[in-house]
Amino acid sequence: MDIVDDSFVIVTGPPALTGVRRRRSNLRHIQATEEMLEVKKGAADEDVVKAAEKGKKTGFLKAS
Repeated sequence: MDIVDDSFVIVTGPPALTGVRRRRSNLRHIQATEEMLEVKKGAADEDVVKAAEKGKKTGFLKAS
């Protein structure tokens, strides 16, 4: 969702799909994938859900 600094980013599940709430995460503790959603910086969790539904990525997010 957003870059905090050289070591941390903001991530979200979003909770409605995965149960993962928005939080700060260390880059060493996450793994990038080829999957991508088009959302604006600071988008609300509802916007992330809508983007996932539009891009047909809800299955990918639930399986993560």
